[in-house]
Amino acid sequence: MAKIAGVRSPIGVTAVMFGVAAVLLVVHAAFAQENLERKRMGLRSKPPEVLGVSDIIEIPMRTPLEEALEALDGLIDPQSYRVGPGDQIAISFRGSDLFFQVHVTPEGMLIMPKVPMVDIGGMTFADAVVKIKREWEEVLSGKTVDIALLEVRSLRATISGPVYYPGMYIATAADRASTLIDLAGGLIHDQELVKFRRYRRSFSSPVASSRRAFLIHNDGRREHVDVLRYERSGSKDANPMLTEGATLIIEPYREDAPRVQIAGGVLYPGDYEWVEEDRLLDLIEVAGGMINEIKADSVFVRHGNPYPAGGETEALGLTELLESGERGPLIEPWSQILIRTVERPRMLASVVVEGEVKFPGGYGIEEGVTTISEVIEMAGGFTGDAFVAGGRVWVLRQTSDFMNMETTRIDSSRIGRTRIEASFNRTASRWPDRDLVPADFEKIFGDGTDAEEADIALFDKVVISIPSKMMSVMVTGQVVNPGYYAYMENWNYRDYIRKAGGFASRARRGSVRLAKYMYSVWYEPSKNDRILPGDTIFVPEKLEDVDWTSIRGVLSILTTAATLALFFLKVL
Repeated sequence: MAKIAGVRSPIGVTAVMFGVAAVLLVVHAAFAQENLERKRMGLRSKPPEVLGVSDIIEIPMRTPLEEALEALDGLIDPQSYRVGPGDQIAISFRGSDLFFQVHVTPEGMLIMPKVPMVDIGGMTFADAVVKIKREWEEVLSGKTVDIALLEVRSLRATISGPVYYPGMYIATAADRASTLIDLAGGLIHDQELVKFRRYRRSFSSPVASSRRAFLIHNDGRREHVDVLRYERSGSKDANPMLTEGATLIIEPYREDAPRVQIAGGVLYPGDYEWVEEDRLLDLIEVAGGMINEIKADSVFVRHGNPYPAGGETEALGLTELLESGERGPLIEPWSQILIRTVERPRMLASVVVEGEVKFPGGYGIEEGVTTISEVIEMAGGFTGDAFVAGGRVWVLRQTSDFMNMETTRIDSSRIGRTRIEASFNRTASRWPDRDLVPADFEKIFGDGTDAEEADIALFDKVVISIPSKMMSVMVTGQVVNPGYYAYMENWNYRDYIRKAGGFASRARRGSVRLAKYMYSVWYEPSKNDRILPGDTIFVPEKLEDVDWTSIRGVLSILTTAATLALFFLKVL
């Protein structure tokens, strides 16, 4: 036998080997216990692979039972919760110190010393309390028995159909059908993600219906599960409670299945799967509920297929229906539902004031009545730095505006466009994103008699822009020193050109143009035109000299072509 370092006798070696073996057995037992717990909890050590067209989809892990026990969705309803094996019940007797915690047996019995057994399996908790008190208080000579539910039991339930992991899972008696769907990885909604590989076998799954699912209980009860209605309204009657051994069957989605159309004042109008026993309020909840106040007798239901002969139309008062607590009439397949809402009042129009006013921002106006001066007054008036004469009124150009559509059309046909179209594009490009509203601020806020006439009424979404004072004039183009020059009162355009060093060598002296700040339109100025701060003076460049060499080449080609044409005419 080989010697182990530090161990000299065979007995010592044997002891060490037994110790190692014991450690390995403990580790193996721990792993075995963990795997057993995973199986008990409905977990797998490695989720099956889900193969999509292009991606590997990760399926969420199952919810541990311990978390599920703590995560109730509300108070337990004694009228609907059904008692079953494993429920822990607290029992106390008034006037004594006796207190018991008892579990319901696998047969559904409640057993206590000195009192008869009570069969409460499958009963609602409210009915079970009545039965226990009736049978035990007789034996206990009228002593009052208090009963409470301490802990809900765990149970097994099965899910099948188009889910990622169909099978059996452990849940609690306080869980609903949606919990079982979550444990199974959720419904399959994407038509591309329907190919699976599990246990070395490949198979395809259909897409799940979001409205057609049924929970079948061991006692034969069959409850409808409407996943879409529960998700959009939170209605718990669309998401029933689980019971021992229950099976949740998810039906596949069918394109040819009967449908119902709902339109008008709901959050998600559209076509939806029709389900047996569908009522009006059920379908309104499926569509996300109502979004506006409804009119009296505002719901119209056209029953059955309206084509080709047309179905019978029924008018309903939804307000009265809601107050009655009923769910409304049964809806036939292929019906159409229209929910009319109260007409919305016309919203107050608004304008935006920006720039040199005391309180810039948005202001409500009466469209076609409120004027520019009234809005400026709302905004607190002009600041001391306002350039009033340069005020502009404009509105943002919409994508569908004629100017935008027309410039796009002309740009796409550059070869065949006319001179008028080219001129139109040049005009539109001056303000590519907005259109000006003609307004003369100098007149509106001046002392003249025409101020009232110039003070135009405004409309919705108009912007009033008041610039800062500008004490300069731009001189650009073919001058010696182009740039901004200080505004000088009573100067004309020639004075500013002289200030800029005069005309450059290539200047077209007779084609000077002036663009007023307020209008941005070029025109030929006279020496008497008043130049204001912000104006632009432009001196264009001379046309290029004629290239006579190119002209001679063209004439030579034309002469040759004419000679050839005469030759062929004579020959023919």
